[in-house]
Amino acid sequence: MVYLQEKKLLKSPSAVAKTFRQIIQYDENLGHKYVENISARLQYGNDGYFIETDKKGFRNSPKKDSGKFKIIALGDSYAAGDGVSNEYRFTDILEKEFDCVITNLAVSGYGADQQLLAYEKYKEEIEHDAVIFAPHLDDLKRSLLSAREGIDKNTGNPILIPKPFFSIVNGKLALKNVPVPRERTILELKANKAAKANEPKRNYLQKKYYSANYHLKIFLDYRVLNHLDYPELSDIKSAEWELMSLFIERLKQLSKGKPIYTFPIPFVQSVLNKEKPRHIKNFKHFESKKFQVYDISPFLQIKKKTAYLPLCGHFSPTGHEIIAKIIGEALIKNHSVKRRNKSIPVFKKDQSFVLGISCFYHDSSAALIKDGEIIAAAQEERFTRIKHDKGFPSNAINYCLEEGKININELKAIVYYDHESWTIERVLHNADILQSNAGKFWDEAKKSLYKKLKLPVIIRKKLNYSGEIFKTQHHVSHAASAYYPSGFNHAAILIIDGVGEWACSTIASGEKNDIKVLQQQFYPHSLGLLYSAFTSFCGFKVNSGEYKLMGLAPYGEPTYAAIIKKEIVDIKEDGSIFLNLSYFSFLEGEKMTNKKFSDLFGGVERKSESRITRREMDIAASIQKIAEEIVLKMANHAYSLTKQKNLVMAGGVALNCVCNGKLFDKTPFENFFFQPASGDAGGAIGCALDWHYQNKKESTNNSIQFHTYLGPEFSTDEITAFLHTRGIKYRHFDTASRAKVIADFLSKNKVIGYFDGRMEFGPRALGNRSILANPISPDMQSKVNLKIKFRESFRPFAPIYAEEKTSDYFEFDRPSPFMLVVRKMNEKFIKHPAAGTPQANDMIQIVNEIRSELPAITHIDYTARLQSVNKNQNSKVYDILKEFEKISEKAALINTSFNVRGEPIVCSPNDAYKCFMRTDMDVLVLGDFFLLKEDQENWKETENWQTTFELD
Repeated sequence: MVYLQEKKLLKSPSAVAKTFRQIIQYDENLGHKYVENISARLQYGNDGYFIETDKKGFRNSPKKDSGKFKIIALGDSYAAGDGVSNEYRFTDILEKEFDCVITNLAVSGYGADQQLLAYEKYKEEIEHDAVIFAPHLDDLKRSLLSAREGIDKNTGNPILIPKPFFSIVNGKLALKNVPVPRERTILELKANKAAKANEPKRNYLQKKYYSANYHLKIFLDYRVLNHLDYPELSDIKSAEWELMSLFIERLKQLSKGKPIYTFPIPFVQSVLNKEKPRHIKNFKHFESKKFQVYDISPFLQIKKKTAYLPLCGHFSPTGHEIIAKIIGEALIKNHSVKRRNKSIPVFKKDQSFVLGISCFYHDSSAALIKDGEIIAAAQEERFTRIKHDKGFPSNAINYCLEEGKININELKAIVYYDHESWTIERVLHNADILQSNAGKFWDEAKKSLYKKLKLPVIIRKKLNYSGEIFKTQHHVSHAASAYYPSGFNHAAILIIDGVGEWACSTIASGEKNDIKVLQQQFYPHSLGLLYSAFTSFCGFKVNSGEYKLMGLAPYGEPTYAAIIKKEIVDIKEDGSIFLNLSYFSFLEGEKMTNKKFSDLFGGVERKSESRITRREMDIAASIQKIAEEIVLKMANHAYSLTKQKNLVMAGGVALNCVCNGKLFDKTPFENFFFQPASGDAGGAIGCALDWHYQNKKESTNNSIQFHTYLGPEFSTDEITAFLHTRGIKYRHFDTASRAKVIADFLSKNKVIGYFDGRMEFGPRALGNRSILANPISPDMQSKVNLKIKFRESFRPFAPIYAEEKTSDYFEFDRPSPFMLVVRKMNEKFIKHPAAGTPQANDMIQIVNEIRSELPAITHIDYTARLQSVNKNQNSKVYDILKEFEKISEKAALINTSFNVRGEPIVCSPNDAYKCFMRTDMDVLVLGDFFLLKEDQENWKETENWQTTFELD
């Protein structure tokens, strides 16, 4: 049947509304309903729409006017408003245009039985004078079923969702399946590798086939064969109508004489074919003064081309306006409801919103600023669960718009990161240098360059955006991302990364609302590429494993530093460098280094996941020493050019916190700010801020970044809905003792997955999406690395500690909120090995050696990567630290990102729960709740989840 064909098309990814949030929850009486008190923006095709819910879990916004006439509306997704924001639904339009107030109890997927039950449950709580009943024919079919078909939000698979239903016993309605079973049957879809490889081509051909055959089928069925949708529903003696007749009688009884206005929703196709719906006469059979039936088909047929949304066939804003007008006329006629002299105004935002986008490099992201203030920022990887996702950040953009409560064309501008034409110029120049190998190189390069060149077109197409689009230079974006959020009115700016357009490093100055580029070093002479080459040679992944190389360095000696300086890189006094390109192959685009490089270091590069040898340790120590020398010289040169006391940094190299720690002692600068999202993700913030301050020269600086909690937050209602819907066993914190309970767990060496508040922006988890553990336990570092993070045992952990304890624990005298500075432990805490103690050879033994009173966060060279927290930045984490101090005398904990190796940091409660269950974590904190591992049922998976994530 055609309707089933429409349902099949509805399941295509482009048609289904998507969100990372928990929107629907289990309800034991109704089967399902919306989560209470949420405000979310759902992606829908090339756009999106907002939904808001009330404290009962229905799509109702807070009422702006008490009104005179009060109505309850019942229905399914058509009345609920799938595809449109709350304000565009017919119920909300009625409130705006007429002197009435409407509570909409419609929910997507509700059958007529669930609509009846919703009214029965809430009618006494909601004052009302009339009822709007808007059944769709499909609602009659659903009423015979004990489960409805849906899509599982987490897997994308078809799912059967249990629901209540009625049977007829002795001529009366008998309710069945209540309490509604919680278990849902997931129908897994499996495809072989060959099918997946051909998926894009197959989907294209399939759509063409469906499209052609669909239109042919419509022509034959409706024009030639006079097809009827659900012909049995035209028969008032059918089982469906036998139930519906009892529903109507029950609805009349429950309404206690209040008028019921019935607006049967016709099939889309019957409207498009201008047919008279055959089911109207059946509803008319029950018509009376208190049960009036209206045929809305003729009015929809007048604007049939615009009355429906093209993706799913639900009402468009135009369709909702048509229905609102019909209902409004009925209210005027029957109840003397008046039109408002002035309709309730739709709130128009006069703020200047700018969206920044970074994509098609690595770590795609989006950021939203309002009048210079950073409102929201997030990496695409957190939503797609693909580490370092470089695709177009549709999900991150949708989240940013959600946080700003705006739609796409309310933006002042969209700004993207990078001048793509300059990047193409560089690539063409590169190809020219390669000569005989140019063709192969260009064939590979143009695959990604094509998307970059088409980015403005992609933005308009993917976002349905008609406003202005701008672009900002790569390094200028980095500079803006560091300077404006720093809070400094004057500063030297140092940008160091791999390459952006042509620039590899930049020295600039910031003066009030202006940034001036002073000097730049150009491709291919790049410290970022140099460091990445050594990262690759040591067996780690480029643009991901550089921090591993930094963490490995203290295990070795810089025995290769002299030969690196002699053969590979010439370092000038101003920090500029000249690479000997004969040792590298990154110009060709395949590998970072070549055979000559391997010969210099005594053999081929280390294979990923193989044993780390003394050679890799010493190479890491050597290139780290070289990097520090270059960064220090660049910084001192920046001071000589600017004479500023403040230094701000961004670019991927600014994430090298060991280098950053040296700047405090070995440069004349007094104050520092390191952008916590220094890599390409932070470019989204930078390009938006650059555009703002270039176009708002008089603006005061609202961009100061005291924290990096710029991602999504999940309310207690959302978390409750997730736990309740999944049937997960949980416990509730007593608010007064929350911090103490968590501290007690930690003191007993329980490892905690901690999920609370807004997600961090950037590569570091800073307390809201963190794994917390006891730093006093000497074996905790290897335990968390091997059994929870599933990563190399040498990887160090950072401490998170109370800010006022900084100088007590470390050789440092200022806050370090972003985990971007490495400093030495205070000597009084250090525990040196006894004289004559033999040096351990086993990596785990080395890691587990006790080097300080906080051994699990003290690296082999007696340093730590610092993250300070004060009460204003993160009061809940600060309270945990203070409670832990009461037990242990140390206001510090291990803090590492809440994920396993290769997985992005968790974003949603579902991500957190899966990570918790897949690992040896003991406790999961989800906001106001906590889960104990021993309380949970055995974790079952249908595949090896560790192969899901590509190792970094």
